[in-house]
Amino acid sequence: LVFGWTIAVAAVPSKLSGQSAPAVQRTTLWGTIALGQAGITDSGMIHSTIGLSVQRQHLLLGGRVSANQQGQKANYRTRIQDVGLLAGYATTPAAPLHFSIAAGLAAVRDINDSTTLGLPIEAEATWRPLPWAGLGLRVFGVGNKLANYGGISLALQVGRLR
Repeated sequence: LVFGWTIAVAAVPSKLSGQSAPAVQRTTLWGTIALGQAGITDSGMIHSTIGLSVQRQHLLLGGRVSANQQGQKANYRTRIQDVGLLAGYATTPAAPLHFSIAAGLAAVRDINDSTTLGLPIEAEATWRPLPWAGLGLRVFGVGNKLANYGGISLALQVGRLR
């Protein structure tokens, strides 16, 4: 019986260790440049964003400046813009596919120089083939009393991503 149990235990593959050290999760930091299309109640716009983000484990903090322009034949004017701070949840940065969602507060200014408080929300899926560069797809919306707007854009991330 003792001989049978010994063989049975030895036949089952096992990992023996006294302690296992947790994986080190370093803080990631990156800049984002995004270009795309946005929509407002009465028309479409060209959207651009510049941002800076930092992630520690699953906590994501970011700041961004975005502008939405419209016009024709090289006569474009900024219709609405915002400057905001966002916080959210993101997948761990070690994987080549990175997903995040964030929301926050923004100062929104329109073409008539009116300013109000906005509530931006954005979600992003990014492919990070290199530890320092990634390409993503962002979906965003900014609710505010001047004019709610939202859209989609392609984002280039550069920094310490993994």
